[in-house]
Amino acid sequence: MSNQNVEKDKIEKTEIDPGEELKDKKTKVDPGEELVDFYAPSIDPERDMPLFLSVNGENVRVMRGETVKIKRKFKEVYDHSVEQERANRKAYEKIQRESRQALADL
Repeated sequence: MSNQNVEKDKIEKTEIDPGEELKDKKTKVDPGEELVDFYAPSIDPERDMPLFLSVNGENVRVMRGETVKIKRKFKEVYDHSVEQERANRKAYEKIQRESRQALADL
């Protein structure tokens, strides 16, 4: 019987602590660290410089005109910068139109 008690003690000690599950969940990979395909269009093939992307002090250079694997967080930064550039261009064009119209109305 004492052997059964010893074996039972061993089993109880080897059971997973409920806190261990939480530790495992915390070690899951951050979605921003996932690798994704990325393509930066080539602007001028003869003079293209690598595209520099930075997120929280982590940097990467990407050759234009080639599909590469980069972390999702870098692709998100690039996508946001492209959207911001589009918004800036639209705002600039709107101001230019309004300015021309104001001058024509004088």
